[in-house]
Amino acid sequence: MNAQPNPIEEHAAVAAVRALVSKVERLEAQVETLLKEDGNRAERTIKEALEFIMGWGGYEADYHKAWALDQVVRKLAGDGYEDWVKERKAGEDGPETYDWDEGTAP
Repeated sequence: MNAQPNPIEEHAAVAAVRALVSKVERLEAQVETLLKEDGNRAERTIKEALEFIMGWGGYEADYHKAWALDQVVRKLAGDGYEDWVKERKAGEDGPETYDWDEGTAP
């Protein structure tokens, strides 16, 4: 026996698909906005790091330069600073193969 499509069920299915498409379109717009904001944030962070280097990186003493470099790494790494330092220090001889000098503030 051939069952005739139920117009009410068919209408509900079409409405559900339209609602889903609408949600996907809104999510796509949100993703675009977030990507743009992240790009702007990254650009600002890089600019701030370069300005910091210009202002503080010209000291002759190595310990002041180490401090300036550490400050830039902190800015760029954000919450990942400690992990970055651990990774930098680790090597073929274990987790303390290399040094990371935080330097001395001028």
